[in-house]
Amino acid sequence: PGRSAQSKEELKEWNALWPTVYFHKTTAEYKKEELALTEKETRAMEQGMREAIDDAKRQPLPGSDDGVVVACPATGEIVSRSNDERLKQRRVAVANPLCTA
Repeated sequence: PGRSAQSKEELKEWNALWPTVYFHKTTAEYKKEELALTEKETRAMEQGMREAIDDAKRQPLPGSDDGVVVACPATGEIVSRSNDERLKQRRVAVANPLCTA
């Protein structure tokens, strides 16, 4: 063969004819497995989406119907919410309209 085997099936087939090498970590199969999400990661993403939807429903300002959350990927803890940030910005704008502080 002019190249190394690209899958375990090719390796079996080609080794019957000629000794062949196989580099599993370079295959598309391996790369796809590496990108696959675990059940825990999927649950964390679903929880983050629920939090973002809840944040969107709590928007204090008219016309702002989007929700954003920033979550720590290691712990799943919500670090920031767009709703909280908008409230803080509104308080600053009311106390200091020129936002110079």
